[in-house]
Amino acid sequence: MGDALISMTSKNSNINVVQEAGTSAANVMSQKACTDSFALKSHAHAVSDLTSGTLSVLRGGTGQTSLTSGAILLGNGTNGISSTATFPINKGGTGSTTASGALNNLGLPKEGGNWTPPINASSVSYSNRVGYYECIGNIIYIFCYMVLSITNAGSDYAKVSGLPFAANSGLKIGFNLVDSGGLSMIPASGSTTHPRIVNSWGGTSVNVYTADGSAAQKWSTGSGKYLVFSGWYVKS
Repeated sequence: MGDALISMTSKNSNINVVQEAGTSAANVMSQKACTDSFALKSHAHAVSDLTSGTLSVLRGGTGQTSLTSGAILLGNGTNGISSTATFPINKGGTGSTTASGALNNLGLPKEGGNWTPPINASSVSYSNRVGYYECIGNIIYIFCYMVLSITNAGSDYAKVSGLPFAANSGLKIGFNLVDSGGLSMIPASGSTTHPRIVNSWGGTSVNVYTADGSAAQKWSTGSGKYLVFSGWYVKS
């Protein structure tokens, strides 16, 4: 091939390389022919060259433009990936970013707070009265602390009421006596200074029994008495 002329046609904007002498089609090479003939076999790009768009999963990307803190990437079943800030239960997670939310999603709702423990004496005053509870699922943990003075015990058997949830009616529950003082009862049978605290088959109250649990007790009058107990029960 001798000297060549380079020209651009107005029809298709191709750049033609034409041999100076001769008009044979074999001697004419179009822009496409040149490109196909001389294109590089491979090329490389730096990551910094990708400045726009979102790289798809098909191209080795995630299909996401950003992720929130703690987000997890999940395949959508085709060629994409979706993001979520919590791992769902059906994938082995809890579906929540908080402990209480996770327990709730797993069927173990949790809550806690205060409850007010009154007694059933006819005339009583409290110098201190505290009740705490934690509820996890259907299990209730309680704590009770009372300092009280009784001027009229009444005729009913001794009872502390106000439990935060009704107890299961199919269970009889005994609570742990932590401490007591000045609680010499008017005995139904015998006497006790270390009462037993029992929930009898449901409801929101506990009864006071003798130390061996054989007989229900009645409050006695006096000042500076205190009762502390704790334990757990199954709610209704």
